[in-house]
Amino acid sequence: MKVFYTSLLAIVCSIFSLNLNAQPWTYNFGTVTGSNNASSTGNTAFLNGLTATPSGGGTYRIRTGGTPGTGFVVANPGTSLGTLGELQINASTSTSTNKFGIYDWTGTSSVAYLKFKLRTTATAGTGQLAIALGLNTLVTDNQGYTSHYNNSIANFSILYTGGNITTINRRNSGANTTITAGTFTKDTDQSVEVYCNNSAASTTYNVAGTSYTLTAQQWDLWVGGVKISPANGWAKAGTLASGLAISGIGFFAETSQTANNNAFMYLDDIEYSNALPACPAPTTQATNITFPSITTSDMDISWTSGSGGGRVVKMNTSNTFTAPTNGSNPTASLAWANAGEQVVYNGTGSGPITITGLAQSTTYHFRVYEYCDAERTYKTTTDTGNPNSQATAAGPGLSAGTLTGFGAQCTGSDYGPNMFTISGSNLTLANVTVTTSIPQYTFSTTGIPGSFSASLSLSQGGGAYTQDIYVLFSPAAVTTYNGNIVVGGGGATNINVAVSGSGISSAAPTVNAPASATITATTADLGATIASLNCSTVTYRGIEWSTTNGFINGTGTLVDESGSFGT
Repeated sequence: MKVFYTSLLAIVCSIFSLNLNAQPWTYNFGTVTGSNNASSTGNTAFLNGLTATPSGGGTYRIRTGGTPGTGFVVANPGTSLGTLGELQINASTSTSTNKFGIYDWTGTSSVAYLKFKLRTTATAGTGQLAIALGLNTLVTDNQGYTSHYNNSIANFSILYTGGNITTINRRNSGANTTITAGTFTKDTDQSVEVYCNNSAASTTYNVAGTSYTLTAQQWDLWVGGVKISPANGWAKAGTLASGLAISGIGFFAETSQTANNNAFMYLDDIEYSNALPACPAPTTQATNITFPSITTSDMDISWTSGSGGGRVVKMNTSNTFTAPTNGSNPTASLAWANAGEQVVYNGTGSGPITITGLAQSTTYHFRVYEYCDAERTYKTTTDTGNPNSQATAAGPGLSAGTLTGFGAQCTGSDYGPNMFTISGSNLTLANVTVTTSIPQYTFSTTGIPGSFSASLSLSQGGGAYTQDIYVLFSPAAVTTYNGNIVVGGGGATNINVAVSGSGISSAAPTVNAPASATITATTADLGATIASLNCSTVTYRGIEWSTTNGFINGTGTLVDESGSFGT
């Protein structure tokens, strides 16, 4: 059984990049046991043949050196280390290394971390046990750890002499540097974590809710929950070029005392990832989005901040939002672009902020997303008053009723007046105007003859407004007079009121002659009506009849009368 650990070791190596496939892969060596000590061979099927390795987690390879009797055992139970089975690596008796590694996992990137449980021992004599993160060649070839200094971002070793740990080294820019004594302890269960940065820029990682910075091509080491490396990390092991993806993890065991083969490395509960651990999302979301000030074209927004280190505010014309991607740091603009969802704030405050460029009488929706500091993991749930919406103020507006058309009217006379009504809301104190480009139409507010003019400029007190407008039509020629009356002013946008009419000249009246009715043997009722005077004066009218079908005009009997007649 494996139940307790007396110290925690964490090594942090980070290479700056965002990897959308980030995940931890885990492997605990399962419950099936087995061994491999085939001399001078590499094997990528041994571990996977016992307990399946994680999908997408790369290839697991062991390499046995040239020393007979040394190699690899998956034991269950093993020591008190970890859970289920454990991998036991017996160091070779020469620099021909025994090594286990993982390489080419999915989405390799310029950041990675490794966690595992470790126990080391030696009954007597010497042994060199090493761990490295860097390029996949750490694993794919048959070389020992000293051959891979320049392929590593992190490379450190535990040296046994006389059966005891005497030196713990890290490789530092081409030379060995001693790590604080006591970092590793013989015959002790220890948890180890490795996090790496091989980029040309700084990045951060999070442990237990606290963020730590790694500058370019640096790595950190933790032991027993205590950060051993200094602020910003340790320098890379050798000459590894910045920006290369971390694609290999290697565990090396070699140079054990001749014949005794007595140095051992025990491993269990491996976890690794192609991204550094980010801070957790805040536990409390922002709430209560409010709008302290609203005009026709802008509004102020405030909110109650949640527990995050900062927050992003988005707005849209619909209540539809896409949560920010973890790790993203979007650009914000307070000027509304009217192009769909937009980030209007990205910072640590709680407002108020002023959004400009809005349309009057339009509803806008807002949502706030809290994020943890540094790595920016977003909380994407909704909460009380988040999201929320608000309409801008209604601006000055004018409307008008319909004006009845004047139809065909005789030239040289006045017709009407016909009337329409202007209505206004939220108007400024500017005069309301009534104009047209057709001079045959004139306007009045009373309809009294003599009060009509070519345009009106009407004073009003602002706010709500109502006014009847009378229109007189005075056709001057035989033509159509169709167009618009333009109503404006009061700070509102102009509106059009359609107007129509036409002028006609004098012509013979138009008569409707219905069929005869009430015909008897001796009498008949006959009649007709004037459909249109056609700008003429009718003073005489009559009916001519005859018993002869198709008689010639003037040959029948005339029934007529004189006077003044209309339609």
